[in-house]
Amino acid sequence: MEISNPPVSHDQKSIKATPDDISSVAKGLEMAFLTEILSFIGLEGKGGGFDGGIGEAQFHSFLRENYAKAIVESGGLSLAEHFAESIEER
Repeated sequence: MEISNPPVSHDQKSIKATPDDISSVAKGLEMAFLTEILSFIGLEGKGGGFDGGIGEAQFHSFLRENYAKAIVESGGLSLAEHFAESIEER
């Protein structure tokens, strides 16, 4: 079975992303990556009598996303630059 790319019209080929668009997408990819990494390092509380219960657990994803956003805005892991270079090559 051969898989090929669908035909692209001439209008779609002429669309070019601006450097700001590429940077925004690259930073978004880095934020998504960091959010997933942060979920594996266990930022959640250890439980016990003073934890937030089910409500706290439901909001951990927002906390991880904001941590990831803060990391990217402060310079990140330089992944966004690599992602941007890869996007620009295409």
